[in-house]
Amino acid sequence: MSSEHSLQGGGPPLTGCRVMEHSRTVAAAYAGRLLAAMGATVVMIEPLKGSPLRTAPPLLDGAGHSALFAFLSAGKRSLTCDLLSPKGQRVLAIGRLQISHFQRKDGTQGTGFDVWADEVQNVSGRPAS
Repeated sequence: MSSEHSLQGGGPPLTGCRVMEHSRTVAAAYAGRLLAAMGATVVMIEPLKGSPLRTAPPLLDGAGHSALFAFLSAGKRSLTCDLLSPKGQRVLAIGRLQISHFQRKDGTQGTGFDVWADEVQNVSGRPAS
């Protein structure tokens, strides 16, 4: 995709780009929302129990999820998946870009495999290989 194409009315600049978002932080979810607004197909991968952002106050009346989750999820697709399973690994592989940001148990931020593996183990109960 060239910027020339977008400037000539060919659609948003990220049209055709698939982004896989797997995170439990507001920063990464917001980054995904911005990419979706620029035309990317953003697939939000939630743990099997659903994103913890779904229950962050304030909750929307009758919607069953939070206002923050509704705002951050705008323009995205969503699926639940065990990222440690073979199917989960295949799901991650279909994205052109990955958004990943997890918080360590001690509250510090990180983006490396060790942080991702620890977080996925916390959600799934299984260690990452």
